[in-house]
Amino acid sequence: MNITEGWDVVVTAKPQSSLVAYSELDEAIQKSIIRLGIEFTPDSGQAVL
Repeated sequence: MNITEGWDVVVTAKPQSSLVAYSELDEAIQKSIIRLGIEFTPDSGQAVL
């Protein structure tokens, strides 16, 4: 996930998340962002609210 200027992101996770691959965590975070109604392109970091 590419976060560019203007974005501050805080992620909290359960202790078991340390057992999961980073790519799986990244995918779960991206899905959560989409559920919030924020669309973005991972390569450009552009967000649309």
